[in-house]
Amino acid sequence: MFTAFLVLPFFFAGIIAFLVCVAARPLRRFALSSALWFVALLPGLFIGLIIGGLWRAAMEHMNAAHMHWEQDLVRLSQTKSATVMFDIAIAMAMIALASIIAMLHQSVIHRLTLALFKLYVASVGFGIGLLLALLLAIGLAVASINVPHPGPFFLTLTILLSSTTAFLCFRNASSLRGKLPRNFPIVTEKEFGTTS
Repeated sequence: MFTAFLVLPFFFAGIIAFLVCVAARPLRRFALSSALWFVALLPGLFIGLIIGGLWRAAMEHMNAAHMHWEQDLVRLSQTKSATVMFDIAIAMAMIALASIIAMLHQSVIHRLTLALFKLYVASVGFGIGLLLALLLAIGLAVASINVPHPGPFFLTLTILLSSTTAFLCFRNASSLRGKLPRNFPIVTEKEFGTTS
């Protein structure tokens, strides 16, 4: 449950970034990578939590073992400024990792054939539809709105939202890709397809 509270805000921020980029015509070619940027923050977050937990466990162990020379290190780790510096370093590492992943993603997806790109965009659209259905279900639960038959309702809602977003993304895939890359084009202009 704790993991869901950490993961879902990043997924929803990715959906919002995707929808904003799709709505603004000049930003459409960045829609997929901007959504991925938010999701790519998650590995850095989990690595930071693991490192922080291991660091705190090591400091507690050194403090419990009455190690004299390490007590200075323990006192340093318990100060507010050391914690803030650690958090800033983890945040900067998360942003750098997510930016590298998004740039590589942007470079790779623009070198796919139109058919592969359409399948990729449809699968991303399907996932966005699933998350939108989950967001709606959470919203209805928080608002305490009773649905007469919640199982069939949410199943139908999930199928409709995910298939609709997948279809719309598949149909409008060429508007999400931009122009054929000039540096190291892997596919021909015919395989790349037309842009709108």
